[in-house]
Amino acid sequence: MNILTVSRDYSFSGFRPDSTLIRAQDSYYIPDYVTGLEFVPVVCFRCGRPGKSIERRFARRYIDSFGYGILLYPELSEDVIHREFISDAMDFTSIIPLRFRPISDYGAILSENESGMPSHRLRAAVNGRTVTESPVHPPYAVIEQIISNITRYSSIRCGDFISCELTAHIAVGREDKITLFSGETLLTGVTIL
Repeated sequence: MNILTVSRDYSFSGFRPDSTLIRAQDSYYIPDYVTGLEFVPVVCFRCGRPGKSIERRFARRYIDSFGYGILLYPELSEDVIHREFISDAMDFTSIIPLRFRPISDYGAILSENESGMPSHRLRAAVNGRTVTESPVHPPYAVIEQIISNITRYSSIRCGDFISCELTAHIAVGREDKITLFSGETLLTGVTIL
């Protein structure tokens, strides 16, 4: 299982191995070679079937559900070799909970985004202070294009995640607690130690 990461401008940014995935995490301990840490809330789409070279018009058939998570991005000290690889492969830096919704519910969220009045109110907070609220979600056409672009070069498998960043990266430090809410419901959270 892989986590395919897509930046906020909808360009493909890379793969994260399953060793980065954690379903529920109370604490993230910053390794000695990490000098800074940023996070970004993501919407994750779970692949329900394998595929390769998927045409855009068929791409929606390959995702079966979606949910929300947090990706951590470390800043590494100068003495670390292979910095880009290690940054994407560090253990426990992809916090994606088990709770997913059927993909059929995603259309309602897109409608809420267009109306400017989203009822689910996705909100990220650091130490209880809201840092971003109700970010714009990628439309179906963008998701379909992402799947088509990725599978042109690489296969997707059942259980793979396509995670789309919803905001710019947000800096955090030691002792910060990151939480992600939908309305008043806590989706996930992590304390940086």
